Amino acid sequence: MEATTKEKSKKLYFSIEHCFCMENFVPKGKKSILIRVLEPEYKKGGIPYKIKNIDKFSNVLELYFHDVYGRKNPEDITELEGEYEIFTKEMALELNNFILNNDFDEVVIHCAAGMSRSPAIAMCVARILKLEELAKKIAITGNFTPNLLVLSVFSKIDVIKKDGFKETDVIFDGNLDPVSDEEIKKASTIFVGEDPEEFLIGCRKWHEKRIELYAKIWGFKLKV
Repeated sequence: MEATTKEKSKKLYFSIEHCFCMENFVPKGKKSILIRVLEPEYKKGGIPYKIKNIDKFSNVLELYFHDVYGRKNPEDITELEGEYEIFTKEMALELNNFILNNDFDEVVIHCAAGMSRSPAIAMCVARILKLEELAKKIAITGNFTPNLLVLSVFSKIDVIKKDGFKETDVIFDGNLDPVSDEEIKKASTIFVGEDPEEFLIGCRKWHEKRIELYAKIWGFKLKV
């Protein structure tokens, strides 16, 4: 489905952040929206950090769920120990409506580490805005590991898409280029005794399998 309202093409600032970066984050747009992915425990104990410039966002959506997914089936977490709150169909619809019902020129999304949940939500937002190339880049860059459960749940709803932006309108705050072999080898120094070449091979194999999962769940062909 597609929203009936069409907007003129315009620039769109797009950011994926972690919680500490958000403390002093300054929006670049005139109408910036913020999507926060928060720990469910914060609903009782309160959020342990503050965003100084949160009043500069025209609207804020808070989604509370844990960063988990099942290994065999992303939506089946029965194999995991403990109790978890997961991303649901209701959250997916809430996200879709949030994007549809707001006028904006900047989307900022953050979770705790900015590595799993927020990149997955970013891919969902990109799909709503018909920015599938942006979603692909987020998936294959290697800088992120989008949460598989979020993608699985969102891919099953009847997304109402929104006009107004083109791929060339997006100004992404960060690097979407694929991670280089040199960067991976450099990261191997964190692990004592890890051979850089073996580390590179292992990382590439893991990434290729991950890409296959994204392609299967998200419904498009991805290339490493």
